[in-house]
Amino acid sequence: RGAKPVVIEKKEVAAAASGKGGGFLARDWGSGPTVQLHKVSYALHAELAEELGITSYREIPVLSVEPGNRSKRTNDLCPWLDGDIANSR
Repeated sequence: RGAKPVVIEKKEVAAAASGKGGGFLARDWGSGPTVQLHKVSYALHAELAEELGITSYREIPVLSVEPGNRSKRTNDLCPWLDGDIANSR
């Protein structure tokens, strides 16, 4: 407590991802040169929540899907989802 956060935005506060995520944070949905940053950031959020006693922090299961022709795997994984799913994780 007492830390002063710094939010860096290209245009204005909450103009991009920081205003759209609603507190959502994914460990492995990044790609390219920021992959390691995503993993470390995810772990640090969990550590910080525990250290500060933030009880509202929680991990929840999520599903990322890409449109395209379904395979047996994506059919079995999420048959409840309308539309074609080429890939999921």
